[in-house]
Amino acid sequence: MRKPDAGKVLVCPHCLSRDLHFTGDLLGARYECRECGYAGALVLEVEEGFDAEAEKAE
Repeated sequence: MRKPDAGKVLVCPHCLSRDLHFTGDLLGARYECRECGYAGALVLEVEEGFDAEAEKAE
């Protein structure tokens, strides 16, 4: 599992939730979002203070 840089968190690219579960193995990374059900290798790395609700409103 890839750790985000200091001061950053990983979020779902679909719903912007932080509720991600790492399910990858030696062949590659895979994350599952417990909020919307997204499953894939792509996740977003955002600043710790990122406000998903404000971002969704725009």
